[in-house]
Amino acid sequence: MQIDSSLIHAFLHDLPMEQTSGYSYVSGFQQPDSKRKDVVSALLSELETIVEEFPVFNKDIWLSLFSDMDELLASLTIIPVVGSTSAPMRTEVFKHNVIILDLIHIADYTRILSQMTYIMQNYITLEITKLCIRHRYPLSTHHYLDMLDDMTFTHGLANWLAWNRNCKEYKFQDVRYEPHKEKAFGMLAQAITIENKALQHTVLHKALHSDFWNQFTAVAGMFYFDDVYHDIGKDGILLLYRHGPKHFIHTIFHTNDK
Repeated sequence: MQIDSSLIHAFLHDLPMEQTSGYSYVSGFQQPDSKRKDVVSALLSELETIVEEFPVFNKDIWLSLFSDMDELLASLTIIPVVGSTSAPMRTEVFKHNVIILDLIHIADYTRILSQMTYIMQNYITLEITKLCIRHRYPLSTHHYLDMLDDMTFTHGLANWLAWNRNCKEYKFQDVRYEPHKEKAFGMLAQAITIENKALQHTVLHKALHSDFWNQFTAVAGMFYFDDVYHDIGKDGILLLYRHGPKHFIHTIFHTNDK
């Protein structure tokens, strides 16, 4: 994994950003405020540490799951940019495995550097985990139920691993998460019964593009992985991963019915 910080260095040293290799990845371009150089410099330093130490979240489990992904990780480039007018964080995987982060947009979320760093850690862990899962289990069909299985498995595991530094300290078993859990499982149970093609398309779109707690496939999968870890531990997560996404939703409800 490497960082292409050419655009950031140009910004910090008042050089033409349009001539950098990172410029082509900027979503639109608006000249960034030069007064933001200090926070951009600080975030670049934090980003370099994240990449050097990756994975920074749930290291033991992550490395056990993805021990065969060295080649994929070696092909991955993190490109920090500034000046994007939209899509401050995104991943491109069609020609190159590239993660783009607009550091000024990240700084706009909060004034606290540690929280900015968490945003980057969370997003990078999330996106790299999804890349690794899809490399191991590529989606070979567009059948509705198979896509639901894939989304619940992939986004559920990725969000669970990316939630914070140590899954032992997660609070998903607390009563305050029960409404989110019940809603996600309820929506998932309804989704698998839908037969209308147009409605299926709408359901899949909303599951990916709603605000987080309404992304019911990701949320239900995340809670299920946490339940398994809470009951069985690391071995349960490894076992689920080896089984893959096929019939994953059936596994969730079959387990919950016991």
